[in-house]
Amino acid sequence: MKAPPASRYLENVVVETTPSSASQLEIMTRQEKLSNDPDAGTKEAGSMIKNLVCLGFFLMLGPSLIMVNKYILHDIGFKYPITHTCFTTLFCSVGIWISVHVFGIKLSHAPIVTWRFYIRNIMPIGFFQGATIVPGPA
Repeated sequence: MKAPPASRYLENVVVETTPSSASQLEIMTRQEKLSNDPDAGTKEAGSMIKNLVCLGFFLMLGPSLIMVNKYILHDIGFKYPITHTCFTTLFCSVGIWISVHVFGIKLSHAPIVTWRFYIRNIMPIGFFQGATIVPGPA
């Protein structure tokens, strides 16, 4: 079974590649892509609305999470911030695993994330994010 082509928008140019023929690139301007698909404008507007809703949730949930963490660490008096962070990470990992493996949510960028990509791009972020936890609550 072939994976769907990956698309990447770069300002006004769309670069589409298929996993089997990564050397062959099809380049179209955004206007050409819109003119080829009569529903493309509606799809693009729907995608923009979805992105704005996700951004709104992010902007609301981020400060809420900070306030809940402050309540747990300072008001309740939980004196183990690294344990709290480990429980948070474990909860997120289990939630994502359940979403993918039980509910069947597809990860669109799964073919891109190889071990090399993970070690070079994701591990440094995790390392430095973890390094900020130790002096952060002090």
